[in-house]
Amino acid sequence: PAAGKNSAAPPARQLAQELRAQPQNILHYLNISPVMVNDKLSGYRLNPGKDPALFRQAGLKENDLAIALNGLDLRDKEQSRQALAQLPELTEITLTVERDGQKQDIYLALRDE
Repeated sequence: PAAGKNSAAPPARQLAQELRAQPQNILHYLNISPVMVNDKLSGYRLNPGKDPALFRQAGLKENDLAIALNGLDLRDKEQSRQALAQLPELTEITLTVERDGQKQDIYLALRDE
């Protein structure tokens, strides 16, 4: 990377290290709200956090509804627990979101290298 290049969001490597050390920091980049329909979880509403640059760089849009993480259904309590337990170890994430009634996969690489 060019020395004079100014980036609004931290590089993926730096971000991956930060989130592994302090997973709660994801909330700087992302607001996550459970969405209930008829007392049933229908997904997690995603919106930018205090630092919105990473949110947009990742390909997310305001009000995306996260419904799966690496194939695990986030609307199912047990699968949701599994997905959250795996997060600290993941180097790649495929997040399935519903946007404007359509399902869309968003790929995120969290490699240290």
